[in-house]
Amino acid sequence: MKNKKETILLTLTAVLAGVLLYTQAFDISKQLLGVAYSADFVPMNITFPADVLHQKQLYHFSAPYLRPQPTQTSALLLDENIPPPVENFTAENTHIGQEVALFWQKPEGALAVNIYRQHLESADNFSAPELIAQKITDNYFLDTTVKDGETYRYQATAINELTINSETKTVSAKTVPTAEVIPIDDVPPLPPANVIVSTVDDPAGKQIQISWEMPTDQDLDFVIIYRSEKFGQQGETLTKISAKAEAKYLDKTALPNVTYYYTVVSYDQAGNASTLDMSLPTPGNPEPFLPQD
Repeated sequence: MKNKKETILLTLTAVLAGVLLYTQAFDISKQLLGVAYSADFVPMNITFPADVLHQKQLYHFSAPYLRPQPTQTSALLLDENIPPPVENFTAENTHIGQEVALFWQKPEGALAVNIYRQHLESADNFSAPELIAQKITDNYFLDTTVKDGETYRYQATAINELTINSETKTVSAKTVPTAEVIPIDDVPPLPPANVIVSTVDDPAGKQIQISWEMPTDQDLDFVIIYRSEKFGQQGETLTKISAKAEAKYLDKTALPNVTYYYTVVSYDQAGNASTLDMSLPTPGNPEPFLPQD
């Protein structure tokens, strides 16, 4: 194997009604590779391997419509070390906020996949590609470093690694698929659980206490308690309680002999609200709308 690239010339020589195909290297030596059909207008494709640049390259020569007259000959150099491009690449919004799920099919002949990301900074102006994950052998990646409402463009590059003279180099696919996505959080949090309305003794007299269990959503922000004097209506805001505060509230503004209806709603950091959880002021009854024995 020679260190410097050889120059390969293609020579077509007419012999009677047939055609002979030769290669001519820099040392002027000739090697007969094959004989084409002798009939007129018969396409011929000949493929043969040659060692070039310490790699096994593939020269593909195509000589269509061979006749004993001047014609054109094309050559396509294929490098089997360059991997095919990634297939079926998609970027999906997970709908829970601040994350994007990427999926693809790693092609045969590829060692792994590198993921690049761009951020839309202004109209039609994306930032330079940033490598956010490399040498992934799976067919998916979860990006948890994004911001909701922003536009992102992803690129998935199939790669191979070559060792030449004890030095490892990365070879990338020439075609790189892209996908764009805008992550948003539109999934509501869980509602407060085990809402209980009861009467408790207070120095100022009997009061109504609302207690509940905080949802376990990681992005839970706060809980709002609504009060109404008519069943089925959410009513007015009674109080707003942080998700880190104690899960109980004492309604000191309730008037005697008035029936109140309480609705406890949880909100996440994206502003999504849980489903309504309405409770009657029946002491110790976690399910006030169900018939009681």
